[in-house]
Amino acid sequence: EGWSSTTELHPRKGGIYLFRPYIQEIFCGGGGRIRTFEDRSQRVYSPPHLTALVPLQIIIGMNFVVLILYVLIKINRNKLMKNYMILGKYPVIEAIKSNSKKLLKVYVLEQNTKNLQNLNYNNFEIVDKKFFNKIVKNQDIVHQGYAARISQITYDLKKLTKTNNNIVLLDNVNDPRNQGAIIRNCLAFNVYDIIIEKKFYQEDNIFMHIASSGATMKTRIYEVSNLNNILKTLKNNSFYIYGFDNNGLYSVDSYEFNKNKNVFIFGSEGSGLRNNISDKCDAILKININKDIDSLNVSNASAISLYELHKKNRP
Repeated sequence: EGWSSTTELHPRKGGIYLFRPYIQEIFCGGGGRIRTFEDRSQRVYSPPHLTALVPLQIIIGMNFVVLILYVLIKINRNKLMKNYMILGKYPVIEAIKSNSKKLLKVYVLEQNTKNLQNLNYNNFEIVDKKFFNKIVKNQDIVHQGYAARISQITYDLKKLTKTNNNIVLLDNVNDPRNQGAIIRNCLAFNVYDIIIEKKFYQEDNIFMHIASSGATMKTRIYEVSNLNNILKTLKNNSFYIYGFDNNGLYSVDSYEFNKNKNVFIFGSEGSGLRNNISDKCDAILKININKDIDSLNVSNASAISLYELHKKNRP
């Protein structure tokens, strides 16, 4: 519903518009301005004037611009995340020893150059303590005068499901230090593939890399959004799924594993395995411990469990 109106076109005065419809010139041309006189007492239906559509044009145009800016910001963030810094002697040294494609460049204090030369590694830069202070940002991190720039690498999860590899999967384990310690345990017992929920994993987390003692440079970490989907895929590809819980029916030290295609799932220390995850397990295993203590730290539990798997698979 609208009302009838008459319009008058007036020349603009000194290039300054005193009324809102100056936008008409911007979008539709013309050198004048439009003044509208409305007879509010006589309400009849009439189609909206062109000037009424101008704000709509502006809104649509602004939304399109905002959308474009949002997409550009997301693309830029992805570009920025293509490399990151790690700190600590062991993470950096292990990155060098592994000849990892991830390693782009090393930064060290002058007293550490001999260690790099002993490794025949020359792509490094001597920096001062201010360099490390900028990275640490008042966090309690022992960097030991070593840093490295690491390239982000994405691994193909579909290829993993077609292998005979043993796999570790973390359910709701969100502490980066625990993640790093578990990755270290995996490497110690010949498990190179780790699946972590994307919402809990930050590849550039310095604490995780330090806790792993360099194992993140030698293992493959897969980020997934939905653990249920990947478990279904693994089961369809003949993997055996084992969850670990204090109330498990079988003891890990006496269980007979297959040599390959095993998936070990470790849950968070607070709540353990979620029901929808444990329901997909072929067996729930437990570690026999003193009854005076409820549980082990998840990283310790992973070390014991992976050792048992490794012990049974030794040639």
